[in-house]
Amino acid sequence: MATYSCTAVRIPTYRAHSESIVIETELPVDVDAARQALEEAPGVKLVDDTANDKYPMPLTATGQEDVE
Repeated sequence: MATYSCTAVRIPTYRAHSESIVIETELPVDVDAARQALEEAPGVKLVDDTANDKYPMPLTATGQEDVE
């Protein structure tokens, strides 16, 4: 059974707000499998490429319904 917690960051921004989600699992989770699951999840746009400075930002999430 996995446990999770969410923290919403509510600051006055024009475009969006932020949320941090932490998931703890009883068994190890393969990172590549977790990324694939997020990439395939409806309503989710996975943005996680820190080597190229690509990560979720309010500006890039503007006008989208998907969670980035």
